[in-house]
Amino acid sequence: TAGLGEGDLGGLRDLRDCLRAAFLAGSADEAAALLNPALVRAGAVAQLVSTPDGPALQVAPGEQGLAALAARLPAAVASHLAQRGMGRLGTCAAGPCDCAFVDYTRGRTRRFCSTACNDRAAAQAYRQRKRGA
Repeated sequence: TAGLGEGDLGGLRDLRDCLRAAFLAGSADEAAALLNPALVRAGAVAQLVSTPDGPALQVAPGEQGLAALAARLPAAVASHLAQRGMGRLGTCAAGPCDCAFVDYTRGRTRRFCSTACNDRAAAQAYRQRKRGA
């Protein structure tokens, strides 16, 4: 998002921590207790806007930078929870990574945020097996 600067780093870290906590929440109610205050603080009000594809509902359409991210990201996670529930939210199983992801695999089997983390975890498991043999 345009308009981010060094002064936004603290706010970005706070936003990251809030979103990660929502991904780690044990229930939708727990996630809502984390996301709702963030939505209120950010003034995340959905507005109907005209786009080339027709009307669309957007959160904070005129905002940029941290203000846009602070409104849109919690709104996107909240929308996902309302439509699909908690079952597809996950956090990376590869240490020390602590990234969050949405699992779109058919069998809900995703464990890593990226191919790089998957490969790193597989290489680490291989090395451990070799040491044990």
